[in-house]
Amino acid sequence: MAGLSKQLESNPLSVSKDGYTPIEQIRKNKAIVKTLLALRHRIFYNDILPKLQEYNIHLRFCKEFTSLQLKTVEQYFEENIFPILTPLAFDPGHPFPYISNLSLSLAVKLRDIKTGELKFARVKVPTNLPRIVPASEIFSMSEITSNFSEHTFIWTEDIISTFCFKLFPNLAIEAVHLFRITRDTDLDIGEDEAHDLLETISESLWKQRYGKVVKLDIASGMPDDIKKILITNFNISNDQVYIIDGILGLSALMELYNFIDIPELKNKPFLPKRTYFPSKTNLLSRIDRHDKLLFHPYDSFDVVIDLLEEATNDPDVIAIKQTLYRVGSKSPIVDALADAARQGKQVAAVIELKARFDEENNIVWAKKLEHEGVHVIYGILGLKVHSKMLLIVKKDGTQIKRYVHLGTGNYNLASSKMYTDYSFFTSDKAITQDVSEIFNYLTGYSRQTSFRSLLVSPLNMREGLLSKINREVELGSKGKIIFKMNSLVDEKIIQALYRASQEGVKIDLIIRGVCTLIPQIEKMSENIRVVSVIGRFLEHSRIFYFFNDGKEELYLGSADLMERNLDRRVEVLFPILNHVLREEIKSHLNIILKDVTNTWELSSNGKYREQGKLECVINQQDQLLDPTFLSVICHPHPLFQGTMHNKVVVTLMNVLVELGGAVLRFNFRGVTESEGVYSDGIGELNDLKFAVAHIQTKYNYMPNLSLVLAGFSFGAHIALKFGATFPSATLLLGLGLPLRLFTPNYLHSIKQPTLIMFGDNDEFNPMGRINQLIQQKCHNHTFQIISNSDHFFTGSQHIIKACVKEWLKDDPAFFENLAMGQNPSCLYIGCSDSRVTAEELLGASPGEIFVHRNIANQVISNDNNLNAVVQYAVEYLRVQHIIVCGHYECGGVSAALNPSDMGQLNSWLQPLRDVYRIHRVELDVISDPSRLFDRLVELNVLEQCLNIIKIDHVQRSWYRANIPQIHGWVFDVRTGRLIDLGLDMKKEFESIRRIYDLHLL
Repeated sequence: MAGLSKQLESNPLSVSKDGYTPIEQIRKNKAIVKTLLALRHRIFYNDILPKLQEYNIHLRFCKEFTSLQLKTVEQYFEENIFPILTPLAFDPGHPFPYISNLSLSLAVKLRDIKTGELKFARVKVPTNLPRIVPASEIFSMSEITSNFSEHTFIWTEDIISTFCFKLFPNLAIEAVHLFRITRDTDLDIGEDEAHDLLETISESLWKQRYGKVVKLDIASGMPDDIKKILITNFNISNDQVYIIDGILGLSALMELYNFIDIPELKNKPFLPKRTYFPSKTNLLSRIDRHDKLLFHPYDSFDVVIDLLEEATNDPDVIAIKQTLYRVGSKSPIVDALADAARQGKQVAAVIELKARFDEENNIVWAKKLEHEGVHVIYGILGLKVHSKMLLIVKKDGTQIKRYVHLGTGNYNLASSKMYTDYSFFTSDKAITQDVSEIFNYLTGYSRQTSFRSLLVSPLNMREGLLSKINREVELGSKGKIIFKMNSLVDEKIIQALYRASQEGVKIDLIIRGVCTLIPQIEKMSENIRVVSVIGRFLEHSRIFYFFNDGKEELYLGSADLMERNLDRRVEVLFPILNHVLREEIKSHLNIILKDVTNTWELSSNGKYREQGKLECVINQQDQLLDPTFLSVICHPHPLFQGTMHNKVVVTLMNVLVELGGAVLRFNFRGVTESEGVYSDGIGELNDLKFAVAHIQTKYNYMPNLSLVLAGFSFGAHIALKFGATFPSATLLLGLGLPLRLFTPNYLHSIKQPTLIMFGDNDEFNPMGRINQLIQQKCHNHTFQIISNSDHFFTGSQHIIKACVKEWLKDDPAFFENLAMGQNPSCLYIGCSDSRVTAEELLGASPGEIFVHRNIANQVISNDNNLNAVVQYAVEYLRVQHIIVCGHYECGGVSAALNPSDMGQLNSWLQPLRDVYRIHRVELDVISDPSRLFDRLVELNVLEQCLNIIKIDHVQRSWYRANIPQIHGWVFDVRTGRLIDLGLDMKKEFESIRRIYDLHLL
């Protein structure tokens, strides 16, 4: 309204995009405000107040008290309120008093008893007093009993109004009425002319106190003469006056929350968890291993503070850079930055002084940080820095490493407990380099306009999003878009979404606030659904998902799709490249879209309606806070994220979440730490044990919490080793290849605790060993056991038929497609050892891997069999990846370490001994025989990768299409970890290029 008033003064004939002049917009807005005020009045007095009274909670007025009770209230007034009050007169000798924004005041009409002259005074209701006073506090001073309930409260302004005559002795009180004003709080900052932005904003904040009055709220019944005095002195029109029936400033009711201790009327308390960062140490090393994602407030924001404090105290960290928008009045973030500067680190803080309503806080923090030696930057001329970025630069030996935290919400401990936001931690080179260059853009004179991974406004964000929307348009009905944000008003984005809908793209928009897109209009937006989620926590995260023909993309960030965000703010959207983290976020989106408790859907008439009631009522916020069971999902390797197996796991995960479960995810990318749980990697065996104990402790779960475990092969073995001992496990799933038979419908139909296992009871078969393990460990459970080694294929054929029927319903052409031939993306060169099979190891379906196996996974130049396989895979199958996978406890490597005459095997073992000879300097100093054995296994894999690079077919394909990529892995048969040796293909080729480059361009 303040902006429209300014527009009315400066250009009254201007017309908005929807064809309205400023005065027409003001009148329409006022009509809407009046409707909302009336609705608020009805909700409070007809719904909330009666329900409070059902719990014996009462809000009383002094007129309801007896004369004896009033004497006690009067005594309370004289001792606790009267000394604070300052009556301000208005007459020729007293100018009209200054009245602050949103302060509550009493307009007092007085008459001089001697002269009969009418007078006017204003009494401010002190802001340092509570708005509601417990009756028990008042009557504790007196012997008079109140006969009121324990939870009875009295309005402070009513006490002042009742006894304000004591402020004006010898004057008669004729009328006392409440009023409140709203001032224009926009800062008028001429950045082009400001020589010192901090000083200019400080001056503007002082002027803001005297901003123009744009709204006057008055209590009903205020006489016209008092109303006229206020209108005249506030220099407003009658249109800016709002008559309020009942209490002014109902936000004061929040004080009841602290006064009343009735648990059933409050949200269930919870303690944010630290599952993925269980301790406060070694956070940087954990991030270095793989990306991390936290979802606040369910995950603790303390981790972000701990990360900054660890960087502050790490002698190898040499620089810290951070953006600060809203950090609050008490900030451990600011304290850590100041401490880092005192320790001699290079610290830069980009503090946005123009953050609405946080200007004063930010000025205080800017001065404090400058005093401590921090390089403080106030942003860019004409732009607000709204992105949430933290960059940590660490010296690691002779190298410099960068770590980044990117968020969708502010670095604010208080709001992190009330807002849903994501925190993303990564050491990814492309992302960290982009963030580093954005800081150069903010602090220096960089003119960079493109980045490797990030979308940055006002440089390339709108164009990047439009390009991705248009890419979905090309997919037509196969396209899929999901956006979640606070507001959607950008005209270009909206037009692009309309075009996408018209081409059949399915679009789900989760918009908490303003949305000017109109959904469900035939032939324009019929494929667009818009919902708004209003729950316990404020939905604040911004998510942008694109199907991209199966190559899914998902971005997080701090930007809404508004012109101000895309054109006048520095915003960042960052990609989630890790497929496990991406699936986690997608599961959050899916459950929001199925939430029928907190979700309102926008209709084509511009009005919101509650979601229809379902048999299974889903409340996504409650479910994330208090799941009914914990499920642990073990994914296949990331290279196979699109496979049938992974699709089954994702489907299973979504089913479990819908049923009320919390989900922890693992996959086969190994880590070495043993004290934590990781969203992308299965660690040592006690990782899962820690997760279960940690979540039980943090959530105070009842002992009937169920544990659901899902995994592949050795992953299931590891999970079940601890899952079997979990006292209340009711469903354990070890997922082998045949799990694709088990559809969501079948999982829903399981009535009793069930163990579904696949694999023969063979001592050499890992699934068989799991069966034996369950028989030993699960004696305290009653399970229906389904196992193809026992009665599954004989006594349960009806189950198979039912599952196959459901499966073929989902994919009627499965067998036809299987018969059409293979289309592998990967050539796997592994050991002949049956303990390490490619399909079980990677969770791949038939036809998804081309496999070659021999003793000790060797690549020998005169092995015609292998050369034919490589040529066929590279030139005809066009594989994207070649994996050489060895394993610890390899018999071939062991034989090579123990020289003896082994007949025909001698020639095959000689290349393994050559590996030892090449790396003898490193190997001879290893005194531990088992470590020597393991290291030779690793070096053998790396040497075989080099031999792959030397092959002409591989070089020719690499030069032409930059494929295949070469990977060196080792499988640890002792723990189930799959270790990526981190082969840098380009670097390794350069090291041998002078000799082995065949110049096949």
